Amino acid sequence: MDNEIPPEDLQLHGLRLARVQQIAEDDLRGRSSPEIRHDVNVMADILRELVKTERDKAGLNTYEGAIRLIPNKNKRSSHQPDFQGKGDVAGIKYDASAWIERGAIQITLTAPLEEDEPKAT
Repeated sequence: MDNEIPPEDLQLHGLRLARVQQIAEDDLRGRSSPEIRHDVNVMADILRELVKTERDKAGLNTYEGAIRLIPNKNKRSSHQPDFQGKGDVAGIKYDASAWIERGAIQITLTAPLEEDEPKAT
């Protein structure tokens, strides 16, 4: 008993399969679209809450922080900062450099290299 479709019937068989699939998709869309939409909305709300919780735990939803700057006693040129320091803002650690120019303070924050990463030489 051979279940192969003869070549002359292959195109007709493909058309029938496509039509059956279309009917099934239309039926599924018609019956469960509101249910699927509701479930998707519930899952989206859960994901938003999980992301918010993780951001809160990591301190990323708090846009506050502090940087402590100390005078740069090794300053040799105007390109080097007047003050240097470290701090934490919104849960992210930063290295800070500050220059005093014409009565204004310019502060630059950079994320420090990870301790695992090799430092450039």
